[in-house]
Amino acid sequence: MEDLQILKVEIDHFRGFREPRVFELEEGTDLTILSGSNGFGKTSFYDAVEWGFTGKLFRYEDPNEEKTKTHFINHKFGAGKEVEKAAEVKIYFGNKKEKYILKRQANNYENKASDYGNYRSVVSLKGKDGQEYFEDDAMEKLNEIILREEWQDRINFADIFSDYHLLTQDKLNYFVSNLKGPRRWEQISNLIGTHRFLNHQNDYQKLLNEMNFDLEAIDNEYNDLISERKTYSELIDEQKEQESDNSINLNEYFKVVKNNLKEISKKVSLDYNIPDFNASNDLGFVKDIKEEIINFKSSVKEKENNAKRRLENLNELKVDSTDYLKKINEFEELKKLVPLLEEKRDLQYIKNNLSEYQDLSIRIKKLKTEKSENKNDCSELEEKKSEIKKDMDNLNEAVLFIINRLNEEDKLSQRISKLIIFLKSRKLPDYQIDKDLLGELENIKKEISSKEKNLVRIKENLLNLKNELSKENALNDNLHQLLTDSLSFLNGRNIEDHQEVGCPVCDSQFKYKKIISKINDKINSGNGAVTKLRADIQELTDKINEEEEDVKFLEANTLNLFKDLLSDIEKEIDVKNSQAEEITNKINRKISRNNEIDEKIKALDQMNKKLSDLISKYKLEDNNIHKNLSIRIKK
Repeated sequence: MEDLQILKVEIDHFRGFREPRVFELEEGTDLTILSGSNGFGKTSFYDAVEWGFTGKLFRYEDPNEEKTKTHFINHKFGAGKEVEKAAEVKIYFGNKKEKYILKRQANNYENKASDYGNYRSVVSLKGKDGQEYFEDDAMEKLNEIILREEWQDRINFADIFSDYHLLTQDKLNYFVSNLKGPRRWEQISNLIGTHRFLNHQNDYQKLLNEMNFDLEAIDNEYNDLISERKTYSELIDEQKEQESDNSINLNEYFKVVKNNLKEISKKVSLDYNIPDFNASNDLGFVKDIKEEIINFKSSVKEKENNAKRRLENLNELKVDSTDYLKKINEFEELKKLVPLLEEKRDLQYIKNNLSEYQDLSIRIKKLKTEKSENKNDCSELEEKKSEIKKDMDNLNEAVLFIINRLNEEDKLSQRISKLIIFLKSRKLPDYQIDKDLLGELENIKKEISSKEKNLVRIKENLLNLKNELSKENALNDNLHQLLTDSLSFLNGRNIEDHQEVGCPVCDSQFKYKKIISKINDKINSGNGAVTKLRADIQELTDKINEEEEDVKFLEANTLNLFKDLLSDIEKEIDVKNSQAEEITNKINRKISRNNEIDEKIKALDQMNKKLSDLISKYKLEDNNIHKNLSIRIKK
């Protein structure tokens, strides 16, 4: 299978990334560099890759309070630190033949102490055939894709990815500070695969044991053969003793041969080592001496051939000796010209660079002036950058302040007052605040304050009317009961209409018909005051509703003003970020240019020194340097 590489990474609402970000890596080379200032998301990018593949982050694996009591996977925004959207990471990887998409999304974090840990994310993997795998199936498929077949049953890719594929500063610190020697060796051993050599050692030891067993059997057989040989040797010695009377003295013969060979070697200057033989009275010994004499004869022949070749070479040299001596004389003459050639080369160098040499101090001065100006520009740019940073701090503070005011439950007039005081007390960029904004907020505040005070007054009047109505209702109820009882009492008596009767209340005398009529009129008209109070209460209630609708309308407009202001400030923050980035680029270009200037000044200084030394060496330091130089070169 061809090597796999990461082709693209998509990150959304993960750690430092609030907005979706796409990192295209397919067109890059084997080396990809992420560059940016602190806080630009470089670490969050590597965290995203590690979390996407493994569901964990190495630097948060050790038990700690931050891990168990904080949310750091999902991006949080605003004063309330709310999670707008679940964190999501997509990793596209593969090669020309096959491509895969691994997606991990934060899950099961709401109402939890932390959004990090087991079962806090879901993972899926889309294969090259379009089939999608989830959770454990996805991780098994990932092992099948990335790991070689012989390793798939032994290790899990997610377990080794963090340890051996992402080398970060915190891992180096952990490796050096927290791991003991054996544990360090274990990690390095796993990384370079020394366990395989340990396995080979076991295999070799097993083979060695088997070979030792076989050698032991061979040794036993060898000892048996030695014993058998000893027996045969004894028999042979006995046989030799029997035949000794008829033998010749070969040792004496060998001494004569050896002396003859030494004499010959001495005469031809041949370094030949003649071995000593352990002579015995048999034909084998004679055969060995014969072979040695043949070898000696070959060495002498080779010596003779070498001597002939040397003689031929000497004859050739003798023929070419005249030409050789001529070449030597020419070489000696040319050697005398070397200093002149060097002088000519130096003088030509002076001539070619003389105009530059005479303007050298001016050029160096210009370069140093440019460098100084660049340095001053860098200082000014740093000051501008610092001012922009202060503006950004103020703007960020304003964003936080406005968000807090939006989330407050205080009266709207109080929130507007706080915003007006804040805007007046902070040095926000003048062009950020609309000239009419403060006036509009002041007018809205006055109108809302007036409405709120009017509402308080109307509600107090309404409360008074309700209390009065309650009292009136209680009085009417008593009077109504009294009149009803009186009417029942009078109707229960047999009295003529024209007959006078005493009032049950005041004991005045009235005609029966007339008093009955008055009691009925009183019963029927006794709730007139109550009706008026209820009408007044309804009128005040309607007024309150109208005022509250007006307040709501004003509140909606004000909140829109708040949001518009927030949006404008956030846009200005983006502008300031762009300005800061542009200034940083300018500073880097200035610094790079100053480095180039330093290199140029160094090269010019070297040229200046070389020319000065040469001018001094050839004594050209007078006013007619051009004339003297031309004369010297011509000479």
